[in-house]
Amino acid sequence: MRLIVDTSSLLWRAILVGKDEEFGKSVEHEGKQTYVNGWQYGLDNAINSLVFTLKELDLVPSDTIFVTEGKDSLARRKSFLPTYKSGRTSRCPEQYEVFNTCKEQLLQTFRDLGSQVAWCDGCEADDVIAYLAKNLQGDIAILTEDGDLSALINERVSLWRKSERLTECPYGPFDPKFVTLYKAMVGDTSDAIPGAKGFGPKAWLDLLVNYNASGLAAIEGMIQRKTLHELEEDVADFKPFRKVVDGADLVYASYNVAKLRPEWVNTLRQPLQWQAGMVKPCTDSRLRSWGQQVRLVTAGTYPQALEFFKQQVKNSPIVALDIETSTPEESDEWLERREKQDSVDVFGSELTGMGLTFGRNNNFTYYLPCDHANTGNLSTNEIRAMVEAIPQGTPIIIQNFSFEGPICWGLWGQDWKDNGFHGFLPNVIDTKILANYVDENVSSGLKQGSKLYLDYEQASYMEVTQGRKMRELSGEEVLSYGTDDTICTAALYNHFKLRTEIEGTWNLINEIEIKPAYLTAYAFTQGTKFSLQRMGELERADARAYDEAWSKVRQFLMDVGWEGTKTPSYEGDLTPAQIKEIVQIILGQELKTMVRTPSKLAKLVEVMDHDDAPLLAHWLTHGDLKQINDRVKHLFTGEPAFDLNSPKQVKHLLYDVLDLPVRLVNSCTQLEREKKPQLAQAVQQFKRIANGSKTEAPLTAEQKDLIKTKARSDDTAMEFALKFDGSDIEILHALQTMKSCDTKAKMFYRPYRNMCHWKDGRIHAQINQCATVTRRWSSSSPNLQQLPKTKGVVFRECYVPHKKDAVICSVDFSGQELRLQAGLSGDIEMLGCYVGDNLRDIHSITASGAMKVVWDKETYDRAMASLGNALPATDYDTFLALLKSEDKEVTTQAKALRNLAKGVNFGSAYGCEAPKLQELLVTDLVTATKMLDAKLAKFSGYESWKEKVERDTLKTGYAATKLGGRRHLREAILSDDKWRQQSAARQASNFEIQSAGAELAKKAMSRIWDSGIFFKLDARFIAVIHDEVVWSVHRDDAYESIKVVWEAVSQPYTPDFPVPFIGSISLGPNFGQQYEAGEKPDANVIAGILDKCFAKTEVSV
Repeated sequence: MRLIVDTSSLLWRAILVGKDEEFGKSVEHEGKQTYVNGWQYGLDNAINSLVFTLKELDLVPSDTIFVTEGKDSLARRKSFLPTYKSGRTSRCPEQYEVFNTCKEQLLQTFRDLGSQVAWCDGCEADDVIAYLAKNLQGDIAILTEDGDLSALINERVSLWRKSERLTECPYGPFDPKFVTLYKAMVGDTSDAIPGAKGFGPKAWLDLLVNYNASGLAAIEGMIQRKTLHELEEDVADFKPFRKVVDGADLVYASYNVAKLRPEWVNTLRQPLQWQAGMVKPCTDSRLRSWGQQVRLVTAGTYPQALEFFKQQVKNSPIVALDIETSTPEESDEWLERREKQDSVDVFGSELTGMGLTFGRNNNFTYYLPCDHANTGNLSTNEIRAMVEAIPQGTPIIIQNFSFEGPICWGLWGQDWKDNGFHGFLPNVIDTKILANYVDENVSSGLKQGSKLYLDYEQASYMEVTQGRKMRELSGEEVLSYGTDDTICTAALYNHFKLRTEIEGTWNLINEIEIKPAYLTAYAFTQGTKFSLQRMGELERADARAYDEAWSKVRQFLMDVGWEGTKTPSYEGDLTPAQIKEIVQIILGQELKTMVRTPSKLAKLVEVMDHDDAPLLAHWLTHGDLKQINDRVKHLFTGEPAFDLNSPKQVKHLLYDVLDLPVRLVNSCTQLEREKKPQLAQAVQQFKRIANGSKTEAPLTAEQKDLIKTKARSDDTAMEFALKFDGSDIEILHALQTMKSCDTKAKMFYRPYRNMCHWKDGRIHAQINQCATVTRRWSSSSPNLQQLPKTKGVVFRECYVPHKKDAVICSVDFSGQELRLQAGLSGDIEMLGCYVGDNLRDIHSITASGAMKVVWDKETYDRAMASLGNALPATDYDTFLALLKSEDKEVTTQAKALRNLAKGVNFGSAYGCEAPKLQELLVTDLVTATKMLDAKLAKFSGYESWKEKVERDTLKTGYAATKLGGRRHLREAILSDDKWRQQSAARQASNFEIQSAGAELAKKAMSRIWDSGIFFKLDARFIAVIHDEVVWSVHRDDAYESIKVVWEAVSQPYTPDFPVPFIGSISLGPNFGQQYEAGEKPDANVIAGILDKCFAKTEVSV
């Protein structure tokens, strides 16, 4: 149960009841003496009332939500009835001052005991309470002194009024749902609601006698439709109806102000606002038992502490857990080799201590040291016994289970192997995941969350340790820091649970997020075998390819006289650029400075770390050019000064030296648009021309030079140059080879060289479950999502099975995004590709619509002619025939068009528009636009769905999946930046597709965890990589594991989802060499592939 407090109602009664002899005073108001009680008196009464209520209901402050009035809370109701609550202005200013001070003190007192505060501007507290009662789970008691909220009474909701629980209507023997109708007809003097003049409580009771609930409902319907004149025919039978009909306008207005309005709360422009609570120590004797109590448990106090823990934890709704760790020297050395000194070696971490927050109000916190200096440390077995005392089923709340989970499993996994969670801490809920569901736009880290939601600044690790290891600190030194995390984690959990219940995502989180977290934690503990031998072979092959390509590029640069190939000679006054060049040649170091004055540059040179620096500085100061030129000539190597990673140099090579046309440009920045209007105009004109404008004037020579400053020089620009301008230019192919080899070296070879862990020689990738706005997986150390499927990139081969007679298996969600597009949009053409007996090819449908507009007339006519006189009846059938045409050139063109269509179909699933598709397809913007238009024309139902999603998102401020997961876009939608608004709207449909894909994968992961195959079979889970579930398994268990994973993947998104999902199976001797095994497990096919795998020379493991 939760207690919702009508704060204003509680406080006004607390302030106004009785007389305050200690702090009260008499003031003049409207010509009369008014006695004003002090805020201390009101606060004392309010606390007493709350303490009594909480104890009577067996609740605690953490179960409590205080609801306050928002700004301009009466404005909307006063638009219906200007006199609404007009009688309340008789209170004097001093009373309002007392009220405000008392409110501030009360709310802070209870926030410091874990209570939450909520309000919504433009809404009354009653509306917010109605909203909470509607959306929160479980039973709710509402503390109020007014009867207005009795309309909410039902089997879940009761009122606590006048020191007793109220479960029936206070206005008479009728269903509380008719309280609004009662007030509309009878009125309410306390809120200045008039009702129907002359229709009082007696008339209402007579109405109850003569009309049953259906009659009351009918009258309420007339008020809502504004058709009370229909009661004219009933006046003869029930004369009080005359008052209602004659006063219809006041009845309508009264109904509108009496009706609770949960629909006004938490809208795009009026969001529900919060102040979260956190349990802190308390000195008030009435509240002290609910305040935070922190204790360092040592060997001497452990027995009593354990007994106390066992007693208190029985009534704990949760237990928050956090660990402190230290790492050995091997970890430091390993991280240093990887140049990751600021990171944490999770797999190498060793338990130093554990924090536990527990108690009915999350008000007890232990720190359990096991490896601290100068401390009566506990044994890890004693800490384990404390954890084991947590009752079965009690949620254990952890911030970042991917850290705590593996470390505790490493310590106690074998002892707990039969605990129902395969040795992991049981019943874990990760507040890092909850934080992403509350707001995926902000950091989900604990310290950031504490600051944002709790308004609490946590101490940093560095502030506490001062450069020491955690084990080098005493328990007393780390006590505050070691318990702070669990206290904050418990507070954030309470707040996040509330928020996710309100948004309807709490059940979703429990359904799809918990079990995948366990499975990925298990994968981390097991690690993945990695072949450094195979990587070495690939690295050496790429190094040879790079050297061969550089030889060609170098010769070309020498031939064109590239910078660095001719010995420079200096005369006259040296420029800053020349001085920097001289320093680079003579000292072999780069002089990095913004200084432009030669004399100052000379002084900077003098202090450089080089033996010849003072001599060079002397020459520069005295202008001794002969010495400088002689030394430069002696030291000059004549090597081209070419940096492959310098956009400026690559741009100069492509567009100046090779004189290639610019095909892709970067957009101007806001500053460039303001300061360089000519550049901005040239870029816009360039884009219009690229988009096929026939009316746009050609660029001038000056504009072409401006465009070069914004020309792109990345890999995509290189691909465009090769396809359209330089297929026969050897230097471009060589440059692309160098770039490809350089990218693989940076992304794979160098990072992976020291990636295998020092303890077991395996890779232990950290999987981040909800680190993206779509809640798809990401990973780090290494980033498994970077492993390419691209043809020619074989780095995946380095990932090898966990043992000699094993294989790597994969089940891929076949066409997941396109199936989701079809099912979510209900587009008839798309559905025909996945549902029914005569399935169509979605890419050929798009291509069939594009062939008339993308192909030129000659190509199109030749294609049609290849089919003879009898053309198929539809464009689709025609295109299928072209794919099988006897004219090989036509077939080649048809296949190329289908490949373009495939890129458009998948790219548009990610929200790509024509400019982005141009890059993905490596084509011109006109073709990309025509391809996209063809797709839109063929799948108009999908486009209508996208437009509806965008409209709904602009109204609500969020996009939502069918399962309820949300993408919060309110801030962007309300932005003054139109581009940001439009971008947010476009993200909506993309989110629904991408996040639905993540939900599908997590549901599959949950089924896989439940199956227990990685504990029953000789198999090791690796990860979800892109849309693939990847694992290693012994050949004898391959078929059984594939069958389980395939069945888990091939389940519907929702029970009524119209499109099925199918897993595409592959397996092989490593992750790179994979053999396709179809879209349904076939024992014979799999056996044949296994024979093929083990007939070959085995890859070194």
